[in-house]
Amino acid sequence: MVHSNERTERNQTHLRPWPIRTKPFEDELLSSWLIRASFDNFTKPLILTSYLWDKWRAWTLDLDRELTKPRLHRLSIYSGVSEERIEQMMLRSTLEKISRAKLISQTPWPWVVARGTRNLNTYRYQPFCPECLRNDSEPYFRRMWRLSFITMCPKHQCLLQDCCPYCRQSVEPHRLKKKELRVCKYCQRDISSHPAKKANEELVNTTHELVRLINEPNTDTQDRFHQLDFWIAMLRKLSLGRTEAHREVFSDLVNRKDRALIASCSGVNFDFLTVETRATFLKYCKAMDSNSFSKEIAQLVPRGLSQSFMRSLLTVTPPPVLKILGVEQSSKPKEKKNNKPAVVFSKKPCSRPVVEKKWELLIRKHNLGNL
Repeated sequence: MVHSNERTERNQTHLRPWPIRTKPFEDELLSSWLIRASFDNFTKPLILTSYLWDKWRAWTLDLDRELTKPRLHRLSIYSGVSEERIEQMMLRSTLEKISRAKLISQTPWPWVVARGTRNLNTYRYQPFCPECLRNDSEPYFRRMWRLSFITMCPKHQCLLQDCCPYCRQSVEPHRLKKKELRVCKYCQRDISSHPAKKANEELVNTTHELVRLINEPNTDTQDRFHQLDFWIAMLRKLSLGRTEAHREVFSDLVNRKDRALIASCSGVNFDFLTVETRATFLKYCKAMDSNSFSKEIAQLVPRGLSQSFMRSLLTVTPPPVLKILGVEQSSKPKEKKNNKPAVVFSKKPCSRPVVEKKWELLIRKHNLGNL
């Protein structure tokens, strides 16, 4: 509950534990839980977070990724939910299992659907399964839906949606005025009432394997996602068709109806693409182990995919690809040799009278005496 004391300086707010403790669902996203908790406590999500974290504009950023320790501790105190449970609703723990890159707060994270809101400009950041929302006794958004490699619902085997199916506007449940998470903020229609598209068999198999990897992480989980990233990058570069060999390989890997769509995504980060476009990529990818991945790549290399082409796809090339190319994998990055001699400043600093004289000449030159 939020209380205000008008006699305090700047009308500062004083928070007490919420009277209604909203329990998060097992696979719920942090933002979804905050939205439900705000309505349960008779306020709006924007108001709740502004009182909770003062001037921090939580909804303009991606609060589902992580929270700072002070904000996490503050949320835990007033919500009655432990810090460990709140961290489980965020994405960092999942991303650390699958990503080789260091997760930096100020930069985009790999495999996370891009989210951002600034005034009226909103990225389509909240994918959802209409079947899940329609069947929920109390609708909520799943944490898995924010992962860019999840483009279908493993339970209902239908494609996710990332905008209102009627007005095509972004799904922004934090701007709702009532606890009706199925309702579009703009057209007020039920976003779960539109029939969902069924996913094809290839996409279903790939998604189920990826879900298994994040739920039951193995020693090669990061390697498997590294190989998936490589395969996506290879499809994107082959779609440009710069040589006859590239065009031929691309035609064999991708159906005719999907070639133009993949080629049109050049220069756009995979995590910024729509659900339909990401699903198109993923149905031509397989979450393969290293042996199967090596066999697939070994069949493509003799068809005109050069070593420079393979090594240009990612900053770090997967070890199975380096092995096929006959390139030794270095444990440490090569240090750049710099044969230039170190710059030595032999000139001594000027004395105070000399500096004052130069300053006086500078003022006269630019006519700054009247400032």
